[in-house]
Amino acid sequence: MRMQLTYRLVAVALAMALAAPAGAQTDQAATWRTFAANLRPGARVDVALADGTQVHGTVIATSDESLVVNPKTRIPVDPWTIGLSEIRSIEVRNKHDGLSPGAKVLIGVGAGTAAFFTVMVILLAAWSD
Repeated sequence: MRMQLTYRLVAVALAMALAAPAGAQTDQAATWRTFAANLRPGARVDVALADGTQVHGTVIATSDESLVVNPKTRIPVDPWTIGLSEIRSIEVRNKHDGLSPGAKVLIGVGAGTAAFFTVMVILLAAWSD
């Protein structure tokens, strides 16, 4: 009798331990549902999926069960519909995360021009001696 009680307690504890991750996934989906509801179409996001896939792109639409993202790829692809239960993390990116390509070009041109004139001044100073 005592052995049966022990087996039942172990079985109940094991069942509860196995059921806990399923409840955590439901809570995680609810968290992403709340977060995704606040995302506006056009927001740039980095989405990490539970299978390890990373999606960088623009939000097109959100619903109670999914997030539609247009991935930013070199070759255009169809938008991805991602289930909220598949999402591990979402990071919203600002449009002004760095310098624009034009600003980078101007910095490079300025640095090159400054280096050129510095070398010319050094050569002129060395030649005039």
